[in-house]
Amino acid sequence: MKTKLYLLIYIAIVLMVSDIPNPVYVAVAPYKFNIVLWEYQNFFTQSKEQFARNYCLGSAAELYDSAMFSQRTVSSSQRDEFIKLILKESILNSGFDSIFPPLNFSIEKAPKILIMSPRDNIVLEKTILLTPSININQIIDLEEEVENLTGNSILIDELGGLAVYPSIINDNNNVVSILETAAHEWVHHRLILTPLGRRYFGNAFMKELNENVAQLAGNELARKASSFIPECNYGSDVQVTTNELKGHREFLGLVRDDVEAMLKAGSIEQAEKYMEDQRIILAKSGYVLRKLNQAYYAFHGMYGDDPVASSDIYAQLLNLRSQSQDLHSFISLIGDVTDKADYHSLIDNY
Repeated sequence: MKTKLYLLIYIAIVLMVSDIPNPVYVAVAPYKFNIVLWEYQNFFTQSKEQFARNYCLGSAAELYDSAMFSQRTVSSSQRDEFIKLILKESILNSGFDSIFPPLNFSIEKAPKILIMSPRDNIVLEKTILLTPSININQIIDLEEEVENLTGNSILIDELGGLAVYPSIINDNNNVVSILETAAHEWVHHRLILTPLGRRYFGNAFMKELNENVAQLAGNELARKASSFIPECNYGSDVQVTTNELKGHREFLGLVRDDVEAMLKAGSIEQAEKYMEDQRIILAKSGYVLRKLNQAYYAFHGMYGDDPVASSDIYAQLLNLRSQSQDLHSFISLIGDVTDKADYHSLIDNY
């Protein structure tokens, strides 16, 4: 109970503090996600944890009940409890003596996020959580209004998860994706107990470092959890291959390099037209993005395992992880980092 109260107080403080310019606040107010109300409704929920081993993973990462060759997808509640159980097993097989803070998440429609970046540079300047119920027409109107108010590049995008407590995991019916996000958000919960996690909102570097640690550790936990699920020989035939997705993301990474060169030369309008042209090219090949701009790269570029990122942090963390006995040791080591200089000192010694 003490741990839960600590998490609630910490999350409430960091998410309620806001320096949003007043006109922007007025514009987003009708669509702002009410995190305090959500916590009130969900903070003390507990899972039932009914375990079943007769599940298998379909070709499109959906979960099936393989008992008696039923070929039935499991209910969302069965899926959610199964995911919690195999993720717990993964954590306990990664050097952790116990699962602390307790693993707790809600798989539902996640909030959307409004992202701000300057137009003359790719920098994550601000993010604002929005209600998941905002529709596409409202999104387009709000983006335009905030762009006019701030002169910034604006994007309202989907959010995969949010490290409130319990964490919110976007329900896309893809078990592998849900595992990755749930593990990522649990690592954020774990990091709150460390100097690194408590400095998440200190500056842009510490935020990016926290996100990359959570991404690396979360991916490892999810891979291990996924290995506990046997594969089915049935499921949807419609899917995008990993190689296709990787190729599209690598293309976007090359586009970012060109855009940054244009912005450095002061050619803002040229860079924005170039991004739109490349977005259309991607759409014709089957990879559809509603919008591609500086805000898109500022947000998605935080995660170093994505080719659209421009930082070396993820590669440095991979090297550090390879020299750690297990995931628990890695998180304990990186969790003591307090600032950028501290981080580089640690990396230089490995």
